[in-house]
Amino acid sequence: MPKIIKNLQKEILYKSRLFLKEHGFENFTVRAVANECNIAVGTIYNYYPSKESLIANIMLDGWKEQIEMIKSKTERSFNCTYSLKIIFGYLYEYQKNYKSTWANLVNSADIENEHRAILFEELSELIHSTFLYFGVNMSPDPTAFVTEILLFETTKENIEYDDIAPFIERIIKL
Repeated sequence: MPKIIKNLQKEILYKSRLFLKEHGFENFTVRAVANECNIAVGTIYNYYPSKESLIANIMLDGWKEQIEMIKSKTERSFNCTYSLKIIFGYLYEYQKNYKSTWANLVNSADIENEHRAILFEELSELIHSTFLYFGVNMSPDPTAFVTEILLFETTKENIEYDDIAPFIERIIKL
């Protein structure tokens, strides 16, 4: 008789995230996750068609959590620069959690990459709202450019927002 596991998809994501953090991308396999979940490998494939799909969903799940944290912090921000610093900080911490997969996702030449596109779109919306809230209303709109800068710069080691702030402030004319 097959065992019934409530919220199996959430359980797979949760255990996969823990495994990825503990063992890294290089040691991440669907078989290892299946062992952690005490399920068959094929069961995971019922939810995720590939290892890459599973990892992308782990990252997207984590990204949704980060977006909510960023929103709650930037709502209380006192200026545009501080809001961008908050966004950068959370983005930097997020990428550290997924270091080996982050650089591949962010630096992907394939702009059609579904997961990168989702991340980019959500981050762009957040930055655009920040610009509008603080009266940064320019033509052409610098949102996409600033989003790309933040995504790229957070892949670097030991970088802080203050290192790139003068450049961004010149772009948005603060």
